[in-house]
Amino acid sequence: MRQLLCLFACGLAPCLLQAQSADTDIQRLLDESQAQSNQQHYDAAIQLAQQAIGLSDSRSVKASAAKAYFAIGNAYYNKQSLAEAVTALKQAETHAMEIGDANLRGRATTVMGRALRDQGKLEGSAGILRSRTRHLSNDGRPARTSEGDSNDGAHLPANRRLRSSDVFCAGLVADRA
Repeated sequence: MRQLLCLFACGLAPCLLQAQSADTDIQRLLDESQAQSNQQHYDAAIQLAQQAIGLSDSRSVKASAAKAYFAIGNAYYNKQSLAEAVTALKQAETHAMEIGDANLRGRATTVMGRALRDQGKLEGSAGILRSRTRHLSNDGRPARTSEGDSNDGAHLPANRRLRSSDVFCAGLVADRA
């Protein structure tokens, strides 16, 4: 019995080491991408994050893929390639929603809203920002949206509320209507 258990464990050890190595490689790529982005080397940051996506997809690691798409979107946003930023951030938001990462989803949504705003697509930006208040709440459930509720995020903790610049942007859309 012990010999069988040992053979089973020894047979799995290389597989476990390969999985850990892949996770380490993905995280290394994400860290390097962030470092390049911090140095304003956005093309290098995008390339590293794309490599992380390839490795994440081959290993079916959606959490890492979501982070990599966010890194790409953020780099494109900082590079002022706004259409590409929105595309990547939509992917990050979708992946984050699939894995239940509300924090990453909120960050992707925020940057996406800003990219749309900077493109002059205020209606799209306001819609993104409104959706942010709907899906963020203290306990992970959608925020209150009952009749007469302003849905201004006042019931949310301070770090999860819309910033005044985001509200200003939404106000511009309301003023145009």
